[in-house]
Amino acid sequence: MMKKFALFLILLLSFPCLNIFAQQPTYVIVHGAWGGSWQFKNTANELEKLGSKVYRVNLTGLGERYHLANADINLSTHIKDVVNTILFERLDSVILIGHSYGGMVVTGVADSIPEKLKKVIYLDAFLPENGESVAAYVEGSPTADIISSPDGEYVFPSWVKRYNGLSKRCTTSIGIY
Repeated sequence: MMKKFALFLILLLSFPCLNIFAQQPTYVIVHGAWGGSWQFKNTANELEKLGSKVYRVNLTGLGERYHLANADINLSTHIKDVVNTILFERLDSVILIGHSYGGMVVTGVADSIPEKLKKVIYLDAFLPENGESVAAYVEGSPTADIISSPDGEYVFPSWVKRYNGLSKRCTTSIGIY
C-alpha cells in the first residue's frame, strides 16, 4: 500500500498539470493605449479555466476609465497603476504581459519591482529604449496623430471616428512629455 502511495506521489509531483501542490501562474495583463482591460476578458477566462490567476489592469484615463482622462496622466501614472495592483494584491512571480503601448508600461514596471516578476512578455508591443516616450513612435505615423486640446496634447488613433475629440471606447490620455 505504501509503495502505491509513494508511486502516486512521485507521478503527481512529476507532472505539473497533475500537481495540486504546484503554484499556478499569475498573469497581469496591460492593455494598449486605445483600448481597455475589456479586450482581454476572453483571454483571462481561458487562462483561468487552466487554473491561473489573471489580473487585467485598467489604466487611468483609458478604456473603462476614460472618464478620468486629463493632460496630467502619463506613462508614470500607468506604471503606478500596474505596480500598485501587484503590490496591493500581494502578487509574486508574476507573468507580466504588455500589449502595444502596454509594452512601455510593463518596461517601467519591470524597472520598478523586478523582484515581483517571473517573466515579462511583449505582445505586439513597444519595446522602448531608456528615455523614449510614445511620441517618438507616433510622430510621422500614418496610424496615429498628436492632437492638441485646451488641456494638453493627446495621441489619437487616426482610424477611430472622433466623438467630441475623443472616441468613447478607444481613447488615450497619453500626454506628450
